[in-house]
Amino acid sequence: MQALISEHRLLASLTGRLSEPAQPAATAAQAAAISALFASHVAKEDSLLLPALERSGADLAALLAREPRLAGGQCAA
Repeated sequence: MQALISEHRLLASLTGRLSEPAQPAATAAQAAAISALFASHVAKEDSLLLPALERSGADLAALLAREPRLAGGQCAA
């Protein structure tokens, strides 16, 4: 699971760099790299993390109710 945490950090770092001045082609390439990494990351969470949580007996519905951002909900400002 450490790899998933590392990917969270990498995604945050790469996304932060999008605000830096760059040529349009470089920005588009950076966005494409972020998109590919994010898609791979979500697939890993779906195939590794969620099943592990289910096997552990975690109440996923309760977890998502406490943290709606995990299910795509809006974060409080």
